[in-house]
Amino acid sequence: MVAKISEIFQSIQGEGLYQGQTQVFVRFFGCNLACGYCDTNSESFEEKELSHVLSDIASAGRAKIVSLTGGEPLLHWEFVSELSRELAEKGYRLYLETNGTLPKELVEVIDLIDVVAMDFKLPSSTGLRAYWDEHREFLRYSLRKEVFVKMVVGANDCAQDIKIAAELINQVSSG
Repeated sequence: MVAKISEIFQSIQGEGLYQGQTQVFVRFFGCNLACGYCDTNSESFEEKELSHVLSDIASAGRAKIVSLTGGEPLLHWEFVSELSRELAEKGYRLYLETNGTLPKELVEVIDLIDVVAMDFKLPSSTGLRAYWDEHREFLRYSLRKEVFVKMVVGANDCAQDIKIAAELINQVSSG
């Protein structure tokens, strides 16, 4: 089994609830969105076998938390599933960084993930359509694990988008 991997490296988590924690990052290539503010380099990747990714993680550093990031790692959900099983057997914790728009793919891997860091995509931030329904369904499945939501909010963002997102998050988390 192979996946398109942009890079594997150890670094400090720079955002969210685990900010400041050392993690090994596995950056998957490709995304199903094209957010206007995206700064992810999406030009280069290697097709890597599962065994090579496992070896690269082991040699990247001593951190025992692996952040599956991208792009969008759930585009590679079958690989993520196998990788997560292997890493869990080796005592790693799995941290999924995702755009929260692929709920069906999340269902396939959620039991193998420890933490879900979901980027809530506001249409006024991304320049894309609203993903309210996908985010709602994604959050419902995510609640089985530790989950937190983050979102890019800029000076030009629509206050109504932020209000809708907050209501959606509140509705799903309380019911």
